[in-house]
This record gives sequence, structure tokens and C-alpha cells, in this order.
Amino acid sequence: MKQRRHALFAFLASDYQAAQAWLEEQDRRGWELQSLSYWLPTARLVPKTREDIRYCVDLTRGYRDPSFAPDGFDQLVRDSGWTLVGTTRSGLDVYQSQPGRDPVPIQTDPELVRRRFFGREVVPSLASALLVAVLLALAARLILDPRFFLRLLPSTWELLRAVSLVVMSGFLLYWAVHNLVFWVRGRGGLPPVSRKGARFRGLLWSLTVLYWCIALLLPLADLGLVIFPPQVPPEELASQPLVLAEDLGLGPAETEGARRRSSPFLTELELEQRTESGWLDQTRWDCCSSWAADRMVQGTLAVYDGWGIQPAGLGFDQSWSGDHFLLLRQGDTVVLLQGPADWTDPDIRAILWAQLELS
Repeated sequence: MKQRRHALFAFLASDYQAAQAWLEEQDRRGWELQSLSYWLPTARLVPKTREDIRYCVDLTRGYRDPSFAPDGFDQLVRDSGWTLVGTTRSGLDVYQSQPGRDPVPIQTDPELVRRRFFGREVVPSLASALLVAVLLALAARLILDPRFFLRLLPSTWELLRAVSLVVMSGFLLYWAVHNLVFWVRGRGGLPPVSRKGARFRGLLWSLTVLYWCIALLLPLADLGLVIFPPQVPPEELASQPLVLAEDLGLGPAETEGARRRSSPFLTELELEQRTESGWLDQTRWDCCSSWAADRMVQGTLAVYDGWGIQPAGLGFDQSWSGDHFLLLRQGDTVVLLQGPADWTDPDIRAILWAQLELS
């Protein structure tokens, strides 16, 4: 038999009865709880050292390290025959009976447990749900701004952060509804719960927390891409579907930056060139769908609103021109050009068709 093993111990506060039943099942299988991890939803089990072990799972009174001196309540329950094994981040205190003792349950008043559950779980979850509702309202307002998608769609990291916000918000709303329903059903004492349902909720909670922790690290990855964006090698620049300053007759050019990034929705190419006669900046989005292309067009028009950009019939599916600006769309490709060129000139348009590979 193994000397020790680790098992998933992911139970929410509402499922404290299921957690106790799980520990009793491990006892029948010959395993004894040795410790609980506070940072991970795991329990360390060892082979049973005695036959008179009992467990009691209670709503937490806050994190305490069992190896340190117990607080007043823990000293009281210790005198009555219980020893604190550990505290979980999900809101549970787990006690184990002392050798040779047969202590009474820590909580014998169901209504008192219900009141404590309301204070420790229902109120915080409702407050979290209210905060989530406010954040979602702000997010909805942000989504209505067309410029939002200019930042979101080209970046895989931004997309992952957006998904993490939705996932965490969904779980917090579910947590609030579940706790409230559980508390309302528990008049006269909290009701028993399904073991399978408890395991599912605990696993969902663990995965959500893990995903959220990963999402918190995403800005670091994105910051690296902002400081050191992926560059297009100079030898590959001529083969890219971009128009160069030399193609437009602007003379020899010095490339200040040529960057590429991709996401599930599109591939973005950016080129900055400087010449003696002026500058040429362009951004190209090769989108995976017409929806993404629509978002990039609308976002760009919103950014340059007030710059005098007007619709122009230049032979593309859609096009807008202004003072040194040209925004065009052909199929699911969107290109923004800024530079000292007459973008409405037929010869320039012919160059764009050829160099941008729009046909």
C-alpha cells in the first residue's frame, strides 16, 4: 500500500456535508487525512494509524495554521476532543478527533449553521455578483465602442483576457445564485447535497480559479509583445502583401518598423517607412470573416472621425479617403494607408491592386 497519496479536495462551503462524507469514505477505505493544502484544492492522505478516527467539517472561521498556537475557538474544540487539520480556501475547516476521544459534533444547531452560512457565504457572493453586474455593464458599454475591437481582435492575449473575464463573471454569478438558493431551501437547517453535484461544483471552482490565475499572468506576456513586437525580417519585407514607399515613387525609404501579429480572428501587418519626401505608414488586416473585417473598418473610422475621411468610389469593395489617408476593404482584407500620396490617382490605385494582392 502506498505510504501517502494526494487527492482532490475541492468542496465549496455549501457542500461541507459532502466533504465530511468523502472523508468518512476514505476512512472506510483505510486512508487517514494528514493535511490540507490552503493554496491548492488537495488533501494528503496516509494509511490509517488508528480505528477510532472521526471527522467534522465546519464553515471556516478564517485561515489558521494548525501547527501554530490555536485561537480561542480552536482551543475550545481541542478541549472537547477535536484537532484542526486544515483550512481550505473555499471556506471549510476540517477537524479530526483526538486518539481515544469520542467528541460531539462541533455544530449541533442547524439554524445557527444557516445563519453563519448567510454571513460568510451568501452576503459575500451577492456582493461579488453586484460587482460583476457593474463590471459587465461597463464592459457592454465598452463593446459598443467600435474602437474596442481594434485592440481586441488582433491580440490573442487580449482575447484570452476577455474570455477569462466572462468565465470568472459567469462563475461568480452562479456562485451567488447557488448560495442564495441553498440558503433559502435550508429553513430549519441547511439541506443535504448530492455528492456528485458537490464534486462537480468543486471541480468547476478549482478550474475557474486556475484559469483566472493564468489570466492574471497574461498582461506580462502581452507587455513583452508590446516592448518587443514580432518583427518582419528585412529580407522578407519585399515578399509581404504591402506597398512600399519605392512603389509609390516616394524615393528611397528607411524602414522604421515592420511588425506582424496574429489571432484566431485575423493577421495584422504594420509597416512604418520614412523618406526624404515624407512618411508612409500602413496597417493591413487579413481577417478570417466578414464580421471581423466589419469591426476593423468601423473601429478605424471611429478613430479617425473628424479627420475629414469621406467615402470614395475607388474601385474597391469599400474605400474612404481624406487628407493623406486611405482606408480600403476588398473582401475580408482591410488596409489603412497614411502618407503624402494622391490615393485617388488611377496609377496609384493600380499599384495598390498589384502590391497589396487584392485581386
